[in-house]
Amino acid sequence: MAIERSSDEPDALIMQAKVQLHEQRWLSICSQPDSFSSPTWHADVLAERRQRLLDGSAKRLSWHEAKTQLQGLSE
Repeated sequence: MAIERSSDEPDALIMQAKVQLHEQRWLSICSQPDSFSSPTWHADVLAERRQRLLDGSAKRLSWHEAKTQLQGLSE
């Protein structure tokens, strides 16, 4: 499916089309879970993060807190 962009089309509509395309791709991927697997290092990273939460060396952030911290990095 090709998405054409005319010169007078608002950027918001383009973004909406991009989001819709990503959602369709994600649904396609999710409908075939056995067609891919996570890399082996991913399990190691998740285990390390879980351990850090359990031993108190890491803490959870709300989405709002995380977003605020990330925005601060770009300033």
